[in-house]
Amino acid sequence: MKILVLNGPNLGRLDLRDSNIYGDLDFASLSKI
Repeated sequence: MKILVLNGPNLGRLDLRDSNIYGDLDFASLSKI
């Protein structure tokens, strides 16, 4: 049996998340960090 676990942010939804909680950085800004 094989199990795949994915952990991390869903980068495709960066523009749809609540910026008051998660901040307002886009993918390009996050890549520079």
